[in-house]
Amino acid sequence: MRLYAPGARRSLVAAAILLTTLLPGCGRRDERGPLDSTPAEAPQQVQAEQSPADAPTQPATVAPAPDQRAEPAPTEGSPGKPASTRPVSPLNLDWPAPTPEDKWTQCPFTQKRHDPNNTLVAVVVENSAKARPQSGLVEADVVYEALAEGGISRFLALFHCSSCKKIGPVRSIRPYFAVIAREWGAPVAHCGGDAKDIEPVRSLGLVDVDELRDGRGFWRDTTREMPHNLYVTANNVRSRARETSASSKVIPVSSPPWVLGRWQDEPAAGVEIVYGPRYTVTYNRVTGGYRRSMNGEVHKDRETGRAILAANIIVQFADSRVAYSDLGLIIDLVGKGKAVFLTEGKYQEGAWEKTSPESPTRFTTSDGETIRCAPGQTWIQVVPSNASVSPIK
Repeated sequence: MRLYAPGARRSLVAAAILLTTLLPGCGRRDERGPLDSTPAEAPQQVQAEQSPADAPTQPATVAPAPDQRAEPAPTEGSPGKPASTRPVSPLNLDWPAPTPEDKWTQCPFTQKRHDPNNTLVAVVVENSAKARPQSGLVEADVVYEALAEGGISRFLALFHCSSCKKIGPVRSIRPYFAVIAREWGAPVAHCGGDAKDIEPVRSLGLVDVDELRDGRGFWRDTTREMPHNLYVTANNVRSRARETSASSKVIPVSSPPWVLGRWQDEPAAGVEIVYGPRYTVTYNRVTGGYRRSMNGEVHKDRETGRAILAANIIVQFADSRVAYSDLGLIIDLVGKGKAVFLTEGKYQEGAWEKTSPESPTRFTTSDGETIRCAPGQTWIQVVPSNASVSPIK
């Protein structure tokens, strides 16, 4: 007896092929980092990243729970396409032509002159070994770094003043990145995520530029392996956000929540941020700012070869814990805690406080004053509460 008509059987095979090509595009949550062998009920203290050479090659042993799955494929009629059919070169969406430079205005984040057409957007960027070096982080105004699964970190990069032409690799969002994007009022570009990761994007009312649901403006770089090869431009994110921003009550902020100051005459040498025994971020003073390194290797832009130079480094200590079977984290960003600042070239300790997901995070010195930052790029390192941070002598 035939269980399926020939046409139905062909439809099932086609659906299976579509699913297998789509899901690897952004990476499943069971594609974890070097702590793959850690059981789901392991101690809840967050551990640090292993270096790429230490990463085991065996498959992950902890399967995601049934509700920890990637976002569904775009439905019929959706602008989205399977990940394997993305363009392999940039396709610019509709956005105003650049303003003549003699009409540019001063950027409120960096004090550099910029196109006044530019609006604030956020992009989730990967930081696994295969994603390095990244593209576009060197042009961001503010970059957050926080741990994701398996001790590997991920970035949320904010672009207000730049018209960066290549940002990525773009990867899936996490709940705490949605909270960060909400306080800035920024439309957020990402590549899907689990149901628990996507829900805060919607509940917080963010303008959602999700490649997995609508791939317009994104492309795949064929010189890299999927899923570490998805890119977007800042203006394409702005164009996509403009389409749906009218239905959102979230308004992007027009300036950062700190006071702009100036460099000290004798800036501090730098800061070392130890997430754990196998992942350390350092910022060393050089001409023009603080040069960023990861595990001793200078962090450079893939497109230009430029080293990332930060003007300000904010270290935000936050309680972090493994909360899901796929090793997903909860990071408490609403509340208060300890902070360390290397701003204006001055190293000092202080605190942070955030009263709601919508409110800005207030960073204050030990005297209770709002911090002052030098003009330029600011990095905000969200670290576990047990991280070690110290000035470089």
